[in-house]
Amino acid sequence: MLEAKLGFNSSYAWRSLYSSLRLLKKGLFWRIGDGKKVKIWGDKWIPRDYAPKVQRTWQKPNEGVYKINWDAATKNFEGSIGIGVIARDFEVEMGLSLVILEGDAIQVVSMANKAKTDLSLGGLIIAVAKGVLTALRSWSVVHTNREANMAAHILARFGLDLEEDKYTLEEIPSCIQSIVLSDLM
Repeated sequence: MLEAKLGFNSSYAWRSLYSSLRLLKKGLFWRIGDGKKVKIWGDKWIPRDYAPKVQRTWQKPNEGVYKINWDAATKNFEGSIGIGVIARDFEVEMGLSLVILEGDAIQVVSMANKAKTDLSLGGLIIAVAKGVLTALRSWSVVHTNREANMAAHILARFGLDLEEDKYTLEEIPSCIQSIVLSDLM
């Protein structure tokens, strides 16, 4: 019935049912089952009224708050890791106190926001970072989507191919120049 069409010579009852079909589809929920009848591109998965607003680009924080974006990339078969960190419009000053650490790794964000220390290697690294952050008056670790964290993501991927650590201050690495400039617009 949900896919029915209105015929040329339809009865009054069918036209009445058909006219309410759009309203029915808007509020209707259904079970996926085995998924064989799902039209991935045609069916509405989440009603528009309930769809969350997704941040697609980097957002500058309020004045006096510093945002630091981070990401990591790994080559598991080589045992290597690349870490990308970017702070924009950032001046290192004494008394730096309001910091937002924003990344797209939901597991890391979740571990960082737990009061109890996770005793895994990753959990211990996060515990050390939280110890450093306690010197600040206020800090938070928040999740963002990959699109809003693209500069840090590219830096992390770039770091995978480096032979030694590299730190760049006051200049934008060429691999992320276009991303940073478009984020600022």
